[in-house]
Amino acid sequence: MCPNAGSTSGVRFAGTPEQEEQLKAFIAEKHDEPGALMPILQKAQEIYGYLPIEVQTMIATELDVPLEKVYGVSTFYSQFTLNPKGKY
Repeated sequence: MCPNAGSTSGVRFAGTPEQEEQLKAFIAEKHDEPGALMPILQKAQEIYGYLPIEVQTMIATELDVPLEKVYGVSTFYSQFTLNPKGKY
């Protein structure tokens, strides 16, 4: 099951243009490598702190893969989180 385009965490996504630029540059660098999705998801989580649906959608679009594939990998591995960590 794939989430809707809206945020599922209840927290408004607040990514910056700089974060997006950094992630897109990394995706462009890794795009043609086999198995690139895992390192790209790891980098995205490093940049944003979590993997909101907006970031997963960006990754799917840039890699030209179905969002379901990105979402499936994001939810399968426990190292990834789809919600931001609490402030305290």
